[in-house]
Amino acid sequence: TLIRRMFRPIRLSLKRPHAVAAIVGATVILLIGLTATGARALENRWKDIILPGVSAGGIPLGEKTVETGAIALAETFDANVGAGFRFVSPTSEAVIPAELVGVDNPDQTRTLVQLDADATARAAMAVGHEGSFLHRVADALRVAVDGHKIPLVVRVSRQDLISALAERFRAEETPVVDAALRFEKRDGRPGFAIVSAHSGKVYDYNAAVNALEAQLTNGDLSNIQLTLRDAAPVVGDGAVAAIISGAERLIARGPITLKDPEGKTWTVSPDM
Repeated sequence: TLIRRMFRPIRLSLKRPHAVAAIVGATVILLIGLTATGARALENRWKDIILPGVSAGGIPLGEKTVETGAIALAETFDANVGAGFRFVSPTSEAVIPAELVGVDNPDQTRTLVQLDADATARAAMAVGHEGSFLHRVADALRVAVDGHKIPLVVRVSRQDLISALAERFRAEETPVVDAALRFEKRDGRPGFAIVSAHSGKVYDYNAAVNALEAQLTNGDLSNIQLTLRDAAPVVGDGAVAAIISGAERLIARGPITLKDPEGKTWTVSPDM
């Protein structure tokens, strides 16, 4: 019937298999050529522009040049850090500004945090613009689908920041006391006694600065918690006890001059 004829199976007879293979091969080559041509055209379009989907520290940089990307980075970063950085201890909190202005001399400003906007923009431009042609195409496809995040290139003046934190939170710490010698007279005779060492509890400022650096590179600022850690004395009682006998022998021979770690000196003698 007509319906059976319409749905009758079609049987193909390949009388020239070599010709069919040649057609398939030519088609594949044509598709590869068209794909390569399209990829090359896209690459030329984004030659001097950061690929869409690239961001640094949460700041979109796609379709910007290195110059305009650096400007966008600097403006956004300055706005983000303008309010300073909030450090929180168990009993208080403090905001440390990105720039410390000298109390006695306002011209002596110390910059605690600085963004290298040019280096960050160049790193963003490198995405999809380096390596072989196939590598660049693969990077471009990956960025188009998933995006690409790079860290901000930020420099932190660690020692200045640690000094600022210590100045603000030192009153909450239990200071460490190193063992020391005390000159005294016992039964009318000069001698030395041990001033015992004591452990303390201090804030881990290095860990706090590390946390700030991680936040800055990711562009996600939040409160930074300060944690207390146990701190042992550098000089213990045993180290001081080991030098007492030698010090007493020296003073028995005559006056001796002592010097503390801060450079102060004083003289002791048997008749003091």
